[in-house]
Amino acid sequence: MSRSNRCAGLEVLAVLVFCLTLSAPALSQTNLETVRGIYQQYTPENFDDGGQISHYVWKNFASFFPQATIARTRPERSLPSSPDSALTSATVETESGLSHFGAYVEGNPFIDGVIVLAEGRIIFESYPNMKAYDRHLGWSITKVVVSTALAALE
Repeated sequence: MSRSNRCAGLEVLAVLVFCLTLSAPALSQTNLETVRGIYQQYTPENFDDGGQISHYVWKNFASFFPQATIARTRPERSLPSSPDSALTSATVETESGLSHFGAYVEGNPFIDGVIVLAEGRIIFESYPNMKAYDRHLGWSITKVVVSTALAALE
């Protein structure tokens, strides 16, 4: 590629970035400032204390810790879904009083996702604070899933 073509390409890119910046809503700037503020509060001592910092670290783990992604070797398998309205409307006791399970999950800013399986089917699934492209860690819940599966097999 000649120097003039590269320069022309960079000019087009600069104009595109400028146009996208002008068309971005003001809210994006606030979100960026908020995210930067959370990112800058992270320390090795506080990342697991809960709250907004932990929530951000778990969803952006690769920005803070060395990690590796292990790709699946087979296609994903779908599970049948038959939502259970009794579970969604079940009453749960929270710090702020009684709530329906579904409303509690949807309204909690620190719940990223919940899936409940029963008899091989999904009876409740919600990801109120995640986008389809977000990645997340399993951590301690992995122990519970594996031990429950082993107990069932035993």
